[in-house]
Amino acid sequence: MNKFIELISDLNLVSTAVRLLLALILGGAIGFERGWRGRAAGFRTHILVCIGACMAALTGLYVTEVLGYQTDPTRIAAQVISGIGFLGVGTILVTGNMQVKGLTTAAGLWSTAAVGICVGVGYYPAAIMATVLLVFVIVLLHKLDNVFFAHSSDLDVYFEVRGAENINETVGKIKALGYRIGDMDICSAKSGAENSVGIEMTVKTVGKKNKESLICEIQAIESVAFAIQKD
Repeated sequence: MNKFIELISDLNLVSTAVRLLLALILGGAIGFERGWRGRAAGFRTHILVCIGACMAALTGLYVTEVLGYQTDPTRIAAQVISGIGFLGVGTILVTGNMQVKGLTTAAGLWSTAAVGICVGVGYYPAAIMATVLLVFVIVLLHKLDNVFFAHSSDLDVYFEVRGAENINETVGKIKALGYRIGDMDICSAKSGAENSVGIEMTVKTVGKKNKESLICEIQAIESVAFAIQKD
């Protein structure tokens, strides 16, 4: 056992194979949940990032330990940590509701690169422990997050108010119904009705019942002519 540990601790063909395989396994473990949820950066992306980071670390070690160059072996790995940000940015999206999505995936990619570097330099215990913690945060804490924000979603609605003087009162009544209001734009009435004002609004709904009844509750307000869900 001790001989095997020494073998995979030194930089040789066996340790290189072990490190790359471990990078594949740990990167896949982190990316599995992202891939299962259909995220842009999922299972294969996390594996590629982890293996690439591992290769960067191995290259730095090879240059100093095998080729004998007097240089910093962590320089290449350091560039991975800073450069991975460009890949992470590609997973961050701003929706039409001005909501930012993809931050968890981007952070997961950055962390996966760090795991790959740990494997590349042979710091296996840290890489494995970090992977366990990352999977715990991504999978289990996601479920805990759903407990506090169960099935919450944004719904875009359009409705028309009879008279501009009734806008503030109408918005106040929507808030009184227990909804949270996000973006709101006032525009000309699309129906062409005289003395009517159109309102496009993003409303935070919680639970299936609230989402289904939102349009009906808004339309029931006396000053509202009609309300529809935007596509």
